[in-house]
Amino acid sequence: MPNAGPASVLSELAAIEPSSRGSIGVAASFHAYHSLATAAPPAISFNADQRFPMASTVKVGLAATVLKLIERGELGVAGPAKGKKLALDLVVEVEDFDLCIEYPEIVWGGHLPAFFAVSNLLEMSLTRSDNTATDVLLKLIGGPPTVRKYLDELGVPPAMNPKSNMRDNLWMAYPEVFGEWNAHEPLFHKYSQIERDQPLVAQRYQESTYPPNPAAVEGDVRDSTTPAAYHTFLRLALSAHLSTAPHPSSLSPSMSAYLLAAMSRCLSTERIRGRLRPGVPTSVKGGSVRGNHSEVGVVEVEGRGWITLAIYTRNAPGATEPTPMSIRERTIADVARLVYDYYLIESGRS
Repeated sequence: MPNAGPASVLSELAAIEPSSRGSIGVAASFHAYHSLATAAPPAISFNADQRFPMASTVKVGLAATVLKLIERGELGVAGPAKGKKLALDLVVEVEDFDLCIEYPEIVWGGHLPAFFAVSNLLEMSLTRSDNTATDVLLKLIGGPPTVRKYLDELGVPPAMNPKSNMRDNLWMAYPEVFGEWNAHEPLFHKYSQIERDQPLVAQRYQESTYPPNPAAVEGDVRDSTTPAAYHTFLRLALSAHLSTAPHPSSLSPSMSAYLLAAMSRCLSTERIRGRLRPGVPTSVKGGSVRGNHSEVGVVEVEGRGWITLAIYTRNAPGATEPTPMSIRERTIADVARLVYDYYLIESGRS
């Protein structure tokens, strides 16, 4: 897919890219309010068909899948919700073997085992990027294949590859140690076994040595996406909110509103929100993995419509150390401000 959009925006994106000390990928489009019969300004694509690490931006795909399954009244297929009708108020037990070793914020203020509603797990996953909550939700619905099935329904290209946080992170780093993803295997116990049997492996992973295996981030299609594929997901999953002609498998207006409200509470402030004026309505979700940082979301141009956008960064080929997060966040903020200003001006011309 060639770069597309107004020449002035593409030129400015090309000028911004070197500041990232790597590559950037951008996909964005504008969606006018339903009450406004206006033509949409052109969509923007910059390196949008290249692969970038998806990291925690995958959590929006998971959340959308969970909400769609709840809409349909489907049953949990594994873990404490097996055979139970999925619902936001369904309470499930989170046990010690569910604990993900990366960012286990779900245990703040208490100890496992503990009980959480599905709504609590979604909130922790989307607002604090809690990996334990994310993996518990994945287990409830049957793992990444269930997310991929929903993406297929929406027509999202296979370039968007969901994963689990615990097993797939370790699998990509140490494929000689771990087998394929299994929703029914207690991952914490599996990690404990590796910790006993492979202490050096465990230590390297705990310390997030950069990189444990370059292919774990740069060359492996798992946990990766293209900005174009992710933007397609956002646009279609939320089309009941964004469009007068929603996709048949989109989230309902109420579930779209639920997802966007949760994303509006995401604690991230320095990426898409970093250079926007205070008060601009935003719903975002960031991702970070070993120097690769990203953010996706919906930004409202008040009185006119919404911008859907996916902004990804990637380390330069052959990088031996991660680029500081502050540099990547500034790049993402610059891109978001450029896109916002363009659509603010162009949407006002109609």
